[in-house]
Amino acid sequence: MRERVETSDVRFADEALRTGAFANAFRLTPDNDGECFLDFCVYSPSEDCACIVARVRVRTDFVPVIIHRLGEGLQDLTTIHQPPRGTGDGDN
Repeated sequence: MRERVETSDVRFADEALRTGAFANAFRLTPDNDGECFLDFCVYSPSEDCACIVARVRVRTDFVPVIIHRLGEGLQDLTTIHQPPRGTGDGDN
């Protein structure tokens, strides 16, 4: 199973996917035969309801790879968005 896909390797199956769909929640739902769904949702606290905006079926043995890549991506985002030391953010 391939863990990493570089940007140059990626195409959109449908051009409408290019802009993506907004989501503020997700869930992992087991299916059958070693597969599960990743549902990306828009959750409304006022309605206490979520609407699925994208669903992807993956093999359950791929989930740890997803978790690993999310961790790497979050680490990269944290590094990018850290304010420089000594800029009045309490790190002086």
